[in-house]
Amino acid sequence: MGVIDARGKAVKGLTYLILAIGTVIILAPIYFVLVMSSYTNEALHHTVPYWFSDQFWINTSELIERAHFFRVYSNSLIVSTFAVMGAVFFAALYGYGVSKYNFKGKKALTWIVIILMMIPQQVNLVGYVMQMRTMGFTGTLAPMIFVWLAHPFSAFFMIQFIKGAVPTEVIESGRIDGANELKILFSIAMPFLLPAFAAVGTLVFLWSWNNYLLPLVVANTMRLRTLPVFIQNLAGEYREELHLRATAVIWTIIPLVTVFSVFSKTFIKGIAAGAIKG
Repeated sequence: MGVIDARGKAVKGLTYLILAIGTVIILAPIYFVLVMSSYTNEALHHTVPYWFSDQFWINTSELIERAHFFRVYSNSLIVSTFAVMGAVFFAALYGYGVSKYNFKGKKALTWIVIILMMIPQQVNLVGYVMQMRTMGFTGTLAPMIFVWLAHPFSAFFMIQFIKGAVPTEVIESGRIDGANELKILFSIAMPFLLPAFAAVGTLVFLWSWNNYLLPLVVANTMRLRTLPVFIQNLAGEYREELHLRATAVIWTIIPLVTVFSVFSKTFIKGIAAGAIKG
């Protein structure tokens, strides 16, 4: 027994060591960018900093004054917020309809979603931009939002989730009680979908917040830029301003870390609860 316990402790200790090393490797780039954001531009050109200084808020003020950072930040928040809301809502409708109704073409709709998931975004970009121009949405944030309203992965995730998470018996009991289909969807089925909402919402927020290609094409003015495009243009406009680049990256990371930290726990707990119920 003593040998087995010692071996188990050794394996456990080795596991913790590997996880600790992996954590350090993953967090090291973020740490160094955070350290860089607390130094002046001159200091960054003369030394490689390893510990924090006191220039972060000064750099932030300079970034706001010189680069219209508030407008760019609000653009990203607007795009990601409405993208999450739209993706979750329409994916839930699509997934519920395909999963819980029997009609001709049901399998075809599922396969269409799967095929669309296989097509790279770059292939659809030209046609999508031309469509937005024809509809008169150029010069607005709408093209960066609408692309997420029919997101194939969100729809596919909802189809698969609803199949196992929403009992058909509960839907049938609602119909027996005289509830219409909309009331069944929003009052009975929706509470089962909260884990899926957390998962899809978190992923769409991360993807839309980090999206670079589409905003690069459609954001033709400063007032439409989002953070990824802004940081790239900042690197070109202030070629030697390393402290501004580092500060902008830190402010870009903060919402991502916050959203993922909050909703990842909800997602994991909800999936576990749904599996037990199923």
